[in-house]
Amino acid sequence: MLFNTLQFALFFLITLAVYWSLPGDRWRQPFLLLGSLFFYGYWDWRFVLLLLVVIGSSYGFALAMARAHARGRRSGALLATACAVNLGLLFVFKYCNFFADSLKVAMERFGIDAPWSTLHILLPVGVSFYVFQSLTYLINVHRRKLEADRNFVKIALYISFFPHLVAGPIIHATDFLWQLRETRRWDPTMFLEGTQKFILGFFMKSVFADNIAVFVDPVYADLGAYDNVSILAASFGFYCQIYFDFAGYSLMAIGITNQLGYWLPDNFNYPYRATSVVDFWRRWHISLSTWLRDYLYISLGGNRGSRLFQYRNLMLTMLLGGLWHGASWNFVLWGGLHGLALVVAHAWRSAHQAMGLRWPIPPVAGIVTAWLATQIFVLLCWIPFRATTFAQTGEALRAVLWLRPDADLTRAAIPWLVLVLPVLVDTFILGRKHGGQPVTNPWLGYATMGVAFLIALLFMFVGTKPFIYFQFQPGLPPIFASRSTA
Repeated sequence: MLFNTLQFALFFLITLAVYWSLPGDRWRQPFLLLGSLFFYGYWDWRFVLLLLVVIGSSYGFALAMARAHARGRRSGALLATACAVNLGLLFVFKYCNFFADSLKVAMERFGIDAPWSTLHILLPVGVSFYVFQSLTYLINVHRRKLEADRNFVKIALYISFFPHLVAGPIIHATDFLWQLRETRRWDPTMFLEGTQKFILGFFMKSVFADNIAVFVDPVYADLGAYDNVSILAASFGFYCQIYFDFAGYSLMAIGITNQLGYWLPDNFNYPYRATSVVDFWRRWHISLSTWLRDYLYISLGGNRGSRLFQYRNLMLTMLLGGLWHGASWNFVLWGGLHGLALVVAHAWRSAHQAMGLRWPIPPVAGIVTAWLATQIFVLLCWIPFRATTFAQTGEALRAVLWLRPDADLTRAAIPWLVLVLPVLVDTFILGRKHGGQPVTNPWLGYATMGVAFLIALLFMFVGTKPFIYFQFQPGLPPIFASRSTA
């Protein structure tokens, strides 16, 4: 059930009406949990069983760690077992075939026959997101930053909360569980702000991202048939598409959460204004970047030890972060490129400070140069993210860098205005604003949002395109996608 479908609109309107008509959180939270399970089971009821296993193991292991703490014992072994269970499920459903197939290919190159075949395993949509949610809770209980909650409904709702369940944002347990322990009350201002965010996210997804995809998808489906200019335009188009698609989804999820009386942190902060790769990762998919920092990078050792040790931790974090996006070596390449860029950036900053160097060009020119270099690097890195194989990645990079002949190849009709104008307005006009005006007339706000929503419906792409972070095979439901980013 996608946010940009009539099925979801009907589901959410019924859920919202019943939710706020119930007398209090004692009834609302179980109802919201049942609604979340129905939302997830709409794809395939079998997925709900796996979700319940993750919820049950998280609940049980957290209580076991709490009992160990009460007796003055360590909980490291319990945490390791809990992580093994959760990550084991993630490995089986998402990475088993990937590693088996990779090993098979490697063996066949050395003339060794692999005795196994590809397993037919359904990939549960969103499994990476709710496994990370579970690990967040368990690690915080182990670190004694959270108390294990004995209320099963609250833990289950934290992990399965439907607005973020299938594509994030990744909610940190410390940011959400306290909200479940406080009574939610109807707040018209918060509801209006949530409506505004949902409509803006809907506009970004259905009007911008989906219409850009109409141009990008055919070019990347047959790179060999198109000339260099077309592939460059399609690569820039994906640079825009993935931002509007995922930032749009995140805004819709945050808006729905606000309408239900809860709060989620922002997941994007105008990442295409970044003037360094470090700055980019402070602005892009913030919930993931903070998760990787707090629960992987720090666990590996973080900044402790020598600089080489720090750089190793950084590379491992980004490589695993790339693999988290999907079972493909292209994602590993994408993560490795960003990891290498972060290592170079930190090494350059350290050397710059140690030697007392100064920019040899004026500050404004330096900022523009840094911004341009950062965005070109980010754009080039999106190519392996969008391509399905190394061969496709190489073809697209050669075209973008003008390293291949393209005589007699097709020149696509490039909608430059559609590609360029939305991201320029978002980055250089909206991105310069800080904060918003307080709502003084809610009814005027509702009327404005209604008009904006009607405009979005008029200009939205005709048809339904799945969100990029659901899957990469256009037209296929997530359970049949061979390259899902769940």
